[in-house]
Amino acid sequence: MIKIHLKSHLIILLLFVIPISTYSSNIDANKLLFDSVISEKLDVEGVKKALKEGANPNSTYEKNKSLSVLSILSLSCTGKEKEKKCIEIAKLLFQHGAKLQNIYGDRTILYVPIAYGLYYFTELLLNNGANATEEIDGE
Repeated sequence: MIKIHLKSHLIILLLFVIPISTYSSNIDANKLLFDSVISEKLDVEGVKKALKEGANPNSTYEKNKSLSVLSILSLSCTGKEKEKKCIEIAKLLFQHGAKLQNIYGDRTILYVPIAYGLYYFTELLLNNGANATEEIDGE
């Protein structure tokens, strides 16, 4: 009788502990994902690891909720030497269900790639839903 009672409590305890630990690992995976797409790193292997560990490709930056992973990636792609990594990371994000957020703040997701002449990265964003004609606050 006591064994059954302990088992039921253990099962109930596990039901509460597993979701909490999963939530914690997703937070860690999301942090790794954001850390991997910042300008200095553009760490393709870090992005792969984060996504494998359950990072949400549609999560938003904790300090600025208007910035998605793709938005930060777009801001980080500031030169031709970074274009190949930006494309590879964006493709991984799209393969894992990332949705493109066209506007963040007073910019579109195409602003930085176009400003730096990143033709192929811009093309990838356009092919995945970026809107080159969307107006920002009536402009």
